[in-house]
Amino acid sequence: MKVEKEVLDKMVKNLIENKEEISKIYSDYISKIKNANSVEEVMDLKKKLLYELIQNLPMGCKHCYFCIKYYDSPCEECEYADYHGTCISNDSLWNDLMYEFKRKILKADLSDYEKINLAYQLFASLVNSLYYSEERY
Repeated sequence: MKVEKEVLDKMVKNLIENKEEISKIYSDYISKIKNANSVEEVMDLKKKLLYELIQNLPMGCKHCYFCIKYYDSPCEECEYADYHGTCISNDSLWNDLMYEFKRKILKADLSDYEKINLAYQLFASLVNSLYYSEERY
């Protein structure tokens, strides 16, 4: 499938804005961490930094070539959806899966860091194996 320049340009523009926002988040938190007065404050700021970075990963419609291309169309027309399903989730199923995943991780006989790292590694693995698998659009 040939890239549509207008769609690609919008996606790139949105990715650049996202990069700038993430850079601003880093700058703000680094400044706050430099001025921290206790280890507890450092740890709380680092936690907030990690949370904001995760929340700002370019996973939304603004950063998806296909969502931009089919913005005013039903998802069924999307080539990405043909391979991966639509982006719209079943809220009930989503909530059930998130609850179960969180419950199992919290019960695991692992340190807190290992639990966080496990979720991080699972997310990275899912992106690597599911986001794009050399399919042809």
